[in-house]
Amino acid sequence: RQREIGVKDFVRALGQSQLYREKYFYSNQQTRFVELNYKHFLGRAPYDQSEISYHIELYNQQGYEAEINSYIDSAEYQENFGNSIVPYYIGFASQRSQKTVGFTRFFQLYRGYANSDDAQSTGNRSKLSRELAQNSASAIRPASATQAVVGVSGGNRGQFYRVQVLQGARAGHTARVRQSNMEYLVPYEQLSRKLQQINQMGGKVTNIALA
Repeated sequence: RQREIGVKDFVRALGQSQLYREKYFYSNQQTRFVELNYKHFLGRAPYDQSEISYHIELYNQQGYEAEINSYIDSAEYQENFGNSIVPYYIGFASQRSQKTVGFTRFFQLYRGYANSDDAQSTGNRSKLSRELAQNSASAIRPASATQAVVGVSGGNRGQFYRVQVLQGARAGHTARVRQSNMEYLVPYEQLSRKLQQINQMGGKVTNIALA
């Protein structure tokens, strides 16, 4: 059609391009490459070691093109972005059916608008390999500080966290409901459970900070 392509095909072409290979494939360890593919094409961090292992095996068996296509042709990509939406970061917005651990892990891959994949401190090494192997979750740390702000498995008992939530209609409801901002003061030991409750109720976490 007059050499026009849709957004989804453009994203696919970008992932298959020599530029993408040079920036993210040739210069990174294989596990780091898979992490970046999850970030770029699905907007989130890997949930567990099985996701990393699957994509490494896929690349070894079927090659580079099959690895890239596996993200873009997935049901998850279609559900979140369809054929006409450029993939965006959804990992730091709590969503229904999202694993809570993905929320904290994404902050290791995304360090703010002023940061880049090339500028992060661990270079071309995996950011998540240790905690994926241990099936653990990390604390969320500011980009320029060493003190943990919040995390599912980080922090100190007795501390409280301020959780800001955008609350609206649940998925599947057709009625138009005005969204509202809510704030919860949550002790550390209840934080993980509270995030799960917010997710199940259809809310989106917009910020977590030490109270």
